Amino acid sequence: MKVWFGIVGFVFGTFFLAQAQNQDSRSDVPDTIKRQNSVSGVQGATGISYEQNKDIGELRYVQRSAPPPTLSLYTLQGAFYTDNAFLTPQAGQGSFGWSGLFGAAVVPYSTIRWIPSISAERYMFRHTDAAAADYDTDALTFANDLALNGARTVWWRASYSVWRFEAAHGGSSSFLKYGQLDNRLSWGQPIRTSLYLYEAGGLEWRHATPGFYDRLTPYLELGLRHQALNTVQISPYVRSEGRFYIHDVGLIQGRKDFHLETGLLVQWSPTDYLRLTGSYFWRGNFSNFSALDYQENRPFAGVSAVLSF
Repeated sequence: MKVWFGIVGFVFGTFFLAQAQNQDSRSDVPDTIKRQNSVSGVQGATGISYEQNKDIGELRYVQRSAPPPTLSLYTLQGAFYTDNAFLTPQAGQGSFGWSGLFGAAVVPYSTIRWIPSISAERYMFRHTDAAAADYDTDALTFANDLALNGARTVWWRASYSVWRFEAAHGGSSSFLKYGQLDNRLSWGQPIRTSLYLYEAGGLEWRHATPGFYDRLTPYLELGLRHQALNTVQISPYVRSEGRFYIHDVGLIQGRKDFHLETGLLVQWSPTDYLRLTGSYFWRGNFSNFSALDYQENRPFAGVSAVLSF
């Protein structure tokens, strides 16, 4: 009887490890896309200019900063390739694919230092050679960005988002839901007029259904933002995370992962409404359970459009 229970436990544990890998595949990619296509940790320094008062001749400083649009509607469509669609420890299943994003963001009110926002997004992923990895994702985010200095080079971001993941085939049943609280502090240094260096650190807390995906994630991020020819932005970055899973299940006891991601984002904006995007990222997960280790390379090319009011 003990042997039978041992076999059942082993089979269940192996199945859970495979499912855990699959869920990571679904939750991490939209999060990366969301970060890559949001403000990259540096809002940019406020412009400082001189203004002459014609009546009394006084010279004074004036801060100038364009307000964010009240409403933005946007989409990102493109093709990608992954060399490890299911994030397995050994050589994985390679596949080309298509990803789509539709979103809307509202900034109800803002000041030169405070920008609250609400955004709703729909992500879709389809693979040519790994249909079981296809899924759709909905995300709703409430965020507050607060500049902590007058030059607007130090920012604190507090956000809460809810995510729902659905299978793309065989019905639209949800297989993963979670809420995520993110506290992020970022600061930037202008190296020259068109080049920014930024550093960021923060803590994410995720509470999920099913609950064994609850986790705490402290992270550090380092990146550059280079504006070339006024229409091309080049942004390399590296991000490290410690992932501490709160609940144990089956054979997974005290799971701790180190997650490393590095990438490059290149964007060309011929107009204010259209942007051509190319990106590449590599990520590796290194867990205290070797069956949860994986590495993935993912290049992407696409086009995005935005309407702002």
